[in-house]
Amino acid sequence: MIARLILSRHPCAWARHPGVAIVTVLVVGGILTTIHNPLALPVLFPLGFFLFIVAAANRIGGVVANRGAYVLGECSFGIYMLHGIVLHVAFSAAQPMLAGRPFAWIVWLYPVAVILVALVSFAAFLFVEAPAIAVGRRAAMRLRPARPAETAAPAVDGMPAEPL
Repeated sequence: MIARLILSRHPCAWARHPGVAIVTVLVVGGILTTIHNPLALPVLFPLGFFLFIVAAANRIGGVVANRGAYVLGECSFGIYMLHGIVLHVAFSAAQPMLAGRPFAWIVWLYPVAVILVALVSFAAFLFVEAPAIAVGRRAAMRLRPARPAETAAPAVDGMPAEPL
């Protein structure tokens, strides 16, 4: 079965198999819950592989093919631009609350930070990015050269020409 997946006509077809998604999610989840340094090399390879299988159109059981994933995709530029600022502010504000607690407590702050980044990015998309895209689209339509009118070819030897 593995050989058939790897040797198929499509070079990344094996990465779309549901079994690959299950194993990858289990490995990434296991590593993230057991390793204390989230930037350690053993963590980066499985995370990179997870991103690869998503890029290869593995839907991870439909999780990345729903409306919420589409909205996150629309907000992805805002997430890219604002995540550093939001995370810095969030973790700076949480630092006094986490002082003296074990490092594992920071894991509980991750979901809150992810939701906060998503909300701020969604607001930026609605109030900044989408209106700017609309203005750019309207400007591009005004600047686009007018299409020349279609003309019929001249008649030859008394026979009407076919329209273009």
